[in-house]
Amino acid sequence: MLLKDRILEAVPAVLLYLGLNSGFNFYWQYQNLQAVNLGMTMSDILWMSGIVPIICFPATPALGYVGDKLGYKTVLFLCFVGLSGTVIGFLYIPDYRETAKFTILIDSVEDLSRNVTAPIHQFAEYLYSSDECRTVLNFTISQIKCDEDTYTINRQVNISSLTSVRREHCDLHNVDFCVYEIDAAASDTAVYCEASLQNTDSMEETGDKVLLLVLYFILYTLYDCFLPTMFNTVDAIAVKVAERIDVEWALISFFGTVSKITSPLAIGYLMEFFSMTEEEEDCISNKKIKSSDYSIPHYAFAASFVLTTFVLIFSRAEVDKKKSTKIPFTKEMAWVLKPAAVGFYTMMLVRGAIGAVVSGYYSVFLTHDLNLSDKWFGICNAVNGAVDCVQLLGLTFLHKYIGSMPICLAGPLFISLRLVTLSYARVYSEDDIPWEVFISSAFECHVFQWVGVVGYVKVIAPSNLTATALGISSTLAFTFGKGVGYVITSQIADLFETRQLFQVVGYGGVVFTFAYALLYVVWLRKTESPQSFQTEIEDMEEKLKKYDSIKLHDGAADKPKHISGNMNDTTEDLRSKDTDDYHQITHM
Repeated sequence: MLLKDRILEAVPAVLLYLGLNSGFNFYWQYQNLQAVNLGMTMSDILWMSGIVPIICFPATPALGYVGDKLGYKTVLFLCFVGLSGTVIGFLYIPDYRETAKFTILIDSVEDLSRNVTAPIHQFAEYLYSSDECRTVLNFTISQIKCDEDTYTINRQVNISSLTSVRREHCDLHNVDFCVYEIDAAASDTAVYCEASLQNTDSMEETGDKVLLLVLYFILYTLYDCFLPTMFNTVDAIAVKVAERIDVEWALISFFGTVSKITSPLAIGYLMEFFSMTEEEEDCISNKKIKSSDYSIPHYAFAASFVLTTFVLIFSRAEVDKKKSTKIPFTKEMAWVLKPAAVGFYTMMLVRGAIGAVVSGYYSVFLTHDLNLSDKWFGICNAVNGAVDCVQLLGLTFLHKYIGSMPICLAGPLFISLRLVTLSYARVYSEDDIPWEVFISSAFECHVFQWVGVVGYVKVIAPSNLTATALGISSTLAFTFGKGVGYVITSQIADLFETRQLFQVVGYGGVVFTFAYALLYVVWLRKTESPQSFQTEIEDMEEKLKKYDSIKLHDGAADKPKHISGNMNDTTEDLRSKDTDDYHQITHM
């Protein structure tokens, strides 16, 4: 095949990858941040992220099987349109807020927590449940929250002489508030803290938390069923195209993966300097409230997928299929129970469970715990994409020398090392360069590992079930395995700080990887049968065709005793040889 013909043959698959990766990388790092912005806690996100993938578990392999049998275009169209609508739907979920009713102004947290005589300069309250300001202050402060840190203080306040009292309206919460000046001599470093009063409801809820969770759960279920199927189907198309034009799958994927660099950079800068919402200000402290407009990644995702849908409609995003005789499903899928396949899919499950920690905590950890700005967050994600591209380009030439399984093993190993590296990252100031995060990006392994996965499923599965085999892989790694990881993480998250959790899971993943590598070398690789399953199925198809030709001959009165063509046996001979085989195949 000429170079020009090869390029034209690869263009549809490259464009599909380009659109898919552009949309996905515009959005996925901001998904959990948007959930937090709506009023969900990390606990809410973790349990939902654990349940939904388990519910969606059958979707990817089932739709992959449909794509193998009926064609990929319909499956892809459903995924692109469904995902575009689902992601936009997240923006219209009513949010839920818990607002502290009481605020105090103090010189420092340390003084107040250590010394009961440390002065409180100001007390303020929102008038959610009362109509008038107080004339005296008589209550006990049981707890205060300054930034993200909470302190138990049990401070008694009994003040009848106030410097001043004023009442104003807060547009942000649409409620009046009262400010009580106790002592005007506050220091320049004085801080505002939320206060909880003893025997008093100190939080005001706005919105419906149950409605938020139900709507988010429905949309997230649709999202998690469509997304892996879409990736899996495009992978299957690209694998077939790569075989037709005789190139490595990694090369086709590389050209579509370039958007993993450009998309995060574009979104990071857009979110840093452009917002579709007005900046908010705290009514009592007058401080700017740090918030990001997460509608931009959502709209960018939808726009990219709509454009890619047009590419899908007007291009040849299909593969030629050899017409085959019906084989019983249980016999066709028997390869899944072979030791090599069971071991491989177990590894993918564990890789997914480890990946759940990254996808669940990565964005929140970087922006909240490490204090990364939207700009640097976008740059870090772009570095991840650049690493992917470099790895893909290298594997285009090295895959045939390294082999598929070593690349597969790099998946759980690299993602584990990434967690370990992030666990030692420091908190950054606005101008700090996040070197530790950049170093962790060297262990970006999603596309890197998938080169090995695409190669290894050819070893364990028949060639006519490529999408099915890839569907099981992606389901275990990115749906069911991730769900299992979320469930486990949600149970142990309270036992560890985030950094400790990264270390426990990271070091555990390293141990698992080396243990599996040893098992593979000693036993599993001896059970691989690259061609046996395909040959067995083809033999069955031939027997079925032969039997069908016998039935056709029996139904025609004017047919000769011998079947025409290259078959030399009589009807009676063929029936005696093949009838038992036919019944064995069709009644399993």
